[in-house]
Amino acid sequence: MSKSRSRSRGRGWGLELLIGILYIGLVAVYPATADTRLAYQHLDEVMDRYYRGEVPRRLLASYAKTNAGELDPAISDAAFIYDNALVLLAYLHRNQAGDRARARTIAEAFVFAATHDRTYTDGRLRNAYSAKQLLNPANGKAALPGFWNHKADQWQEDRFQVSIHTGNLAWVIMALAQYYHAHGGESYRSTAIALGRWIENNTKDEAGGYRGGFEGWEPTPQTISWKSTEHNLDLTAAFTLLQRITADNTWKQRADHAGRFVASMWAGDHLWIGTNPDGQTAQTADPPLDIQAWAVLALGQYPQALSWALKSCIVQQDGFSGFDFNTDKDGIWFEGTAHMTLAFRAIHDDRKAGFYLDELRRAQSTGRGGNGKGLPAAARDSRVTTGLGWNYYAHPHIGATAWYIFAEEGFNPFYGTIIKKQ
Repeated sequence: MSKSRSRSRGRGWGLELLIGILYIGLVAVYPATADTRLAYQHLDEVMDRYYRGEVPRRLLASYAKTNAGELDPAISDAAFIYDNALVLLAYLHRNQAGDRARARTIAEAFVFAATHDRTYTDGRLRNAYSAKQLLNPANGKAALPGFWNHKADQWQEDRFQVSIHTGNLAWVIMALAQYYHAHGGESYRSTAIALGRWIENNTKDEAGGYRGGFEGWEPTPQTISWKSTEHNLDLTAAFTLLQRITADNTWKQRADHAGRFVASMWAGDHLWIGTNPDGQTAQTADPPLDIQAWAVLALGQYPQALSWALKSCIVQQDGFSGFDFNTDKDGIWFEGTAHMTLAFRAIHDDRKAGFYLDELRRAQSTGRGGNGKGLPAAARDSRVTTGLGWNYYAHPHIGATAWYIFAEEGFNPFYGTIIKKQ
C-alpha cells in the first residue's frame, strides 16, 4: 500500500520519453473496453456507497465485502490514500461525463485532509481516512478510520493507518499535480507543493534518499529510520511533476537525490527492497515484486528486473497464472500482476503483456471473492503474505482495479502518459 490524458488547454509537461512511452496528456478521451467499463462501474459504486452526487469531498473504501467473507473491521472503513490517488488518476485518464467531477471530489478530499488534521498543522497526510465520513462533525477535522472493539469495550484505530508514509504522500502529489495540470486549481497545486516540502524537510537523508516517514500516534510518532526503494521510486516521479508545475529546478535535484538511492539498491538483476533500520545497509531478504515493475515505469530503467520477477515471483495457483508480492510464492497478487503487465507493455513485450492481461480479465470476471467488476486483491481467501505486516485477501480492491485499468489501456500513472504501440 505503500502500491490519463492530451491537454485541451496549454501547459505542456515537456516530459522526456521513457522507453517508448509516448506523452499524450491528461484530458483526451480514450475508448474503454467492456472490461474497463465494468472496472469503472465498480469504482463508481464504491464511491457512491455512502454518498451520491455533488458531495464536496469524499474518499473510497479500499476494499469491498463479497461472498469471500467479512472484511476485517480494521479495514472495512479504511480509505487508503495510495489507492484513492490511483482512482483519481483513473478518472482523470478516462475523462468521460462525470469523471472530472469524481476526480475533483477526491482531490478536494486530499486538500481537506491535509489542512484539517486532528493534531498536525504542517500539511502532512495520514495513510488512510474514513470512507464513511471524512468530516468529523464533532471537531470539523478529517476523520480517521477505526471501529468499536466490543470485546475490549473501546474505540480502536490501526497503527499503520494513522501513520505517515513517504511513498503514500508521493502518490497523492502525483495525483494532485496531474489534476492541476489538466484542470487548474491553486489549492491542488499548493497542497502538492506542501506535501513535497514536508517530505524534504522531514524525511531526507543527506547521505542518500528519503526515509520512510513516521509511525504511530500523535503527538510523538516514531521516526522511521529505514529507507524504501519503492518510496524513492515514487519520489522521482512526484518531484519531477512538482518541477513541471512550479518551474523550480530544485525539485529536479530532489528527484535525482531519490533516484540515486534507487540506483544504490540495484543488485545486478533486481532491486532490493531498501535498507535495514540503520538506513545504510541493504535489506536483502525476500525482495518485493512491485519495485521491479515500477522502476521501468517511473525511471525507464532496469528492464532486467522483469526477467528476475519472471523467475522469482511467478505463481500458478487457484486456476490463474500471475505474480506473488514477493519470492515466497504463497499466492497470486493481482495488483502486482497488473504492474508487471503494464511494465511488459512499456518494454513492448506484447506476448507477455497479452498473456497476463488475459489472466487479469479472467480474475475480474471469475476470480474468487470478486464481483465481476472490481479486481480482487488476491486469488485466494487464505491470504497472500507480504512479509511487511499486512496480507492480501480475495476481496475487490480499488487499487488493484485501477492498476488493471492502467494495464488494459497502456496508461502510465507516474506521469500521465500513454504507452505507444509499436
